[in-house]
Amino acid sequence: MAFPMVRPATFWSEKWKAPEAWIAEVEEAIRAQGGIVVRGGNWDSWDLSVRGGLFGRVSGLVVVEEHGAGKQLVRCRSGVRVPTPAWAAVIVLVTLAAAALTNAGWLAGVSLAVAAAALAIAAARDGGAAASCWKAAVDRVKAAAAAGV
Repeated sequence: MAFPMVRPATFWSEKWKAPEAWIAEVEEAIRAQGGIVVRGGNWDSWDLSVRGGLFGRVSGLVVVEEHGAGKQLVRCRSGVRVPTPAWAAVIVLVTLAAAALTNAGWLAGVSLAVAAAALAIAAARDGGAAASCWKAAVDRVKAAAAAGV
């Protein structure tokens, strides 16, 4: 599992491919690992989204720079996304835990704090799983590009 963070990757290709082909290649590499991937639409700020679980996913962007004579620089960037309701639940649980602890409700406060920590850990785990899948797929495409395939 990878640490959930933004991971840029850049690689050079001597063989020209359409930008859509690069995206399809990354998508295929994700599916080959058993990942659940969704393509972005025309108005999305991402090309592919990899689901890591209920509480985390990775949104990835693939950009291709043309350098003439069929040479391309491919840049892949990803970022972990946690659903807003999950963040809201963590904030509410922490707030309730703090309120309970300040009013001498130790059992309730500790229970709520543990629930908030468990939810945050689940989000980090799911985001990390998606990030690991994305990184492995991009590394596979990068290796294929280096081999000239």
